[in-house]
Amino acid sequence: MVDGKELEVVKVKSGVSQGTVLGPLMFLIYINDIGAEIKSSIKVFADDCLLYKRIKSPNDANAHQQDLNNFLLWADKWQLKFNTSKSYDLQVTKKKTLTLHL
Repeated sequence: MVDGKELEVVKVKSGVSQGTVLGPLMFLIYINDIGAEIKSSIKVFADDCLLYKRIKSPNDANAHQQDLNNFLLWADKWQLKFNTSKSYDLQVTKKKTLTLHL
């Protein structure tokens, strides 16, 4: 009930209810295995995630791509969608020329 009015019951297929006291804890439990199949470094803060790896060789790049693939498989398994408009690839280098991959 909200403000004395009974709300419609809705079945939730995935995710965590927003605005609840236990919501943040339940979200952490829900995403607890996010890095299980990831060998790259991963940082998670609230609902943001950063996946990164130092690339020194083509093998490193391939391993990182595999981690990205595993990350997407994980999201599909748990019925989560990534906002691709907020996702990007950032390359940091000491080289004077840089090729951007979008």
